[in-house]
Amino acid sequence: MSLSPPALRQLILSAAQGDPESRVLMVSEFEPILSRFFRARWQHTPGLRQDVQEAVQELFVELFRDQGPLQNFDPQRPEGFIPFLLGVARNVGRRIETQRSRRCRFVRPDSWDRVPGRELECAAELDYRLVYELIQQAWDLHWERAHASGDEAVRRAHILHLRIQHDISIREIAVLWDTDATHLHRQYARARREFRRVVLDLAREQMPTQLDALGQNLLTLLNRG
Repeated sequence: MSLSPPALRQLILSAAQGDPESRVLMVSEFEPILSRFFRARWQHTPGLRQDVQEAVQELFVELFRDQGPLQNFDPQRPEGFIPFLLGVARNVGRRIETQRSRRCRFVRPDSWDRVPGRELECAAELDYRLVYELIQQAWDLHWERAHASGDEAVRRAHILHLRIQHDISIREIAVLWDTDATHLHRQYARARREFRRVVLDLAREQMPTQLDALGQNLLTLLNRG
């Protein structure tokens, strides 16, 4: 991406306000990464490969609509704009997959069990509401610790965020970032361990009586590839 962070923030603001030139520039800037995203997502689904450009166009229509995602984007989000944009892309992709389900045979595994807080509910001894609130705090604290630790830690946090919260596979991330998937798998494993430490640190302060149950279920969640 060629834009500096201040320039990107200004571009997002102008595009959200409907400035035509800013919207054209945004399409030019992000169309390549979105095309790579959809190609990676559908590379094993022949019936959908032809829909990559249509998906990109549909995404920008969705992004720019009145009261759409771009107008609701918070520039202060610690994870930045790209994970947000890929989250919109994932939703558009799923919508297209549903629409095309009669045209091609497409099966995508359910990602329900990769959302922090969901699998934790399988333990009856856990207070679900407290766990959910704690997990949300953990994401924020994880970002803070990553930024305090430097660029490599921030990169690991991005990988974890894309994988867990946006259900984007390591293979897809490798394609988007044009990097080695094996290296990303190692970084992802380290990020999971770092996130687990954050959660357990918070749990020791906020719900010490449920620490054992939380630790066991969180380990199960974060050890999934």
